[in-house]
Amino acid sequence: EGENPAVSAVCRRMARALVSGESLHAAAGRERDLFDLTSVRLLEVGYRGGKLPAILARLAANEEQNWKLRQMLQSQLAY
Repeated sequence: EGENPAVSAVCRRMARALVSGESLHAAAGRERDLFDLTSVRLLEVGYRGGKLPAILARLAANEEQNWKLRQMLQSQLAY
């Protein structure tokens, strides 16, 4: 599957922000098409509390679960 140009652009912008010293939650906070306010706040809490790896894992698991649910609903609606 090919790359999504919009996601690639977000990744490049966030990488530039991180390299320049910006925090992950601040960089994600400007990318509202991909990161909702709850996710941004969780990233901030994880960063400040030293639990960023656990928060990232949880966010990834939630996103995967949401994707699977969307796929299931789409297949049921198509049926």
